Amino acid sequence: MRQFYPNPPNEPFTLEEFEFYSHCRLEVLLAIHHIKEHQNGKDLYEECMKNVSQDAQQVMQNMAQDSYSHYILRVAACVSKWTEWFIDMETKLFRMRICREDCVQALHQAFAVSYRIVAFDSLTHSEKNWMRATTSQNDIHKSRFYMVPFTECNDLIRDRRVLIRDGFCVLPKKDLIHVICYHFRSKIVSQMKTLKKGLAVHQQEIKRLTFIFDKLTSYYASKTYTATYQQAHEGPPFHFTLETIDHVASRHYPLCMQHLHDKLREHHHLKYNGRLQYRLFLKSLGFKVEENLRFWNTEFTKKISEAEFQKRYAYSIRHTYGLEGGRKDFEPYNCQQLSDSAPPKSGQYHGCPFKHWSSATLEVNLNEKKIGRDKIIPIIKASEYGKHQTACQLYFEAMHPLSAVGSFRLDNIGLYPSEYLYMSIRAFLP
Repeated sequence: MRQFYPNPPNEPFTLEEFEFYSHCRLEVLLAIHHIKEHQNGKDLYEECMKNVSQDAQQVMQNMAQDSYSHYILRVAACVSKWTEWFIDMETKLFRMRICREDCVQALHQAFAVSYRIVAFDSLTHSEKNWMRATTSQNDIHKSRFYMVPFTECNDLIRDRRVLIRDGFCVLPKKDLIHVICYHFRSKIVSQMKTLKKGLAVHQQEIKRLTFIFDKLTSYYASKTYTATYQQAHEGPPFHFTLETIDHVASRHYPLCMQHLHDKLREHHHLKYNGRLQYRLFLKSLGFKVEENLRFWNTEFTKKISEAEFQKRYAYSIRHTYGLEGGRKDFEPYNCQQLSDSAPPKSGQYHGCPFKHWSSATLEVNLNEKKIGRDKIIPIIKASEYGKHQTACQLYFEAMHPLSAVGSFRLDNIGLYPSEYLYMSIRAFLP
């Protein structure tokens, strides 16, 4: 049986091992982040292991080191504010490894959970037809089904792949993997909330490890950024011009960038943080410096002269591309950086709406976009609970055709604003 990480390890290990184990684990989680889920779990795990170093493979194969690395990254994720991403990737890793285990046994042993069993013959006629249509078993009439509370089957319900009866989902044995992953994730979420509270009283110990956590965060940011940045510079899956940017912004921008664009058009100006956030976003979409300059020049000169624009703003745009000053080529902000930025003050519009807006402001904005009440409430709840990436993903689902969203992996939404745009474009492609 695979590990469920019930308790943190208490054996001592060196600071060098601490850094080594954590880096290996992060390497594996990043490989999972970038892997394409078109094969079964076993193949996915094997494919993932091919994409990591020999050191990382050995750490994952050693039960003690597997546990060390998992718990070290728990702490790093809490300190470095990529908790939600860590939980998502650990759950995916667990799913890859558990897919061929006996999930019934795992549920009972690891989580002390068991469910009422019903036989195929006890199902109604329509329920039997549903099971025949959705289950490939030839001997389905011999199968046993499990009555699982619907709250433990969110992904199956979301994808409309489950039979519901009296508040319970009727699941064949093969679908219990969704339930065990639910319990695994729920346990990690609960334990990490406790961990965050505990870290608050151990600041001195944490400071000793800051340099390691900083390196892990830099490595995480560089690797999650690389795919998006390369995609932009290899050419996005579409091409739009400054003349069509309003249409693209209204239909495909994430909420944070759409808000900036709308306010820029309204006021013909943005304050410093908003300007920097938006021009780096345009850069991430492949806009050349000349296009970025023309975009801002066209809008700002509706209120100021050409000479004033050149004097006050042109230099900073060229600086963004590494053409002035220290000639540093600036990278676009990721969603974590936007979330961590200083909250916008009066007249400012930068940051992350799901982090910085009040629930009332967010609700007004979502209503203006004609989003249904049934979809607005989960977005606001996720925002209130601090699940900003989840809120952004729910917003994406609300703004795009259900048929398209159902076939997409939304994991990258909420990591980089440009990734939202790419996914949005694809959702509307024939």
